[in-house]
Amino acid sequence: MTVKTTGAEIKRFYFDDAFWPEGVWHEDEDIEVNGSPLSEDSGIEEVPDDAVVKIAGGSVIGLPGRGNGGPSFESYFKEWRKAQNAASFVVECAKENEEVVRAAILAAGGRII
Repeated sequence: MTVKTTGAEIKRFYFDDAFWPEGVWHEDEDIEVNGSPLSEDSGIEEVPDDAVVKIAGGSVIGLPGRGNGGPSFESYFKEWRKAQNAASFVVECAKENEEVVRAAILAAGGRII
């Protein structure tokens, strides 16, 4: 199953040292950015913050205390997301309601990335 996220969120996951200690790596995941596969020449750090990102499959290897088999890259992302104190999502609204929606997000303690 595929997980959808944003460029900003995938980068927070990917660069979270608590989830990626030394000696842990990943392989064979499928990452799609704005409908196109992430090329091998591009890194996650180059993904725009507002990009629509889809993650599927893959393997995370070398996690302490997890034996030889590790979770899929996709499920490890879900595990990371569940451990976070903040939710991240994309909002769409009619242009005439943009100011009201932005104000509501900010009033509720949200942050617009």
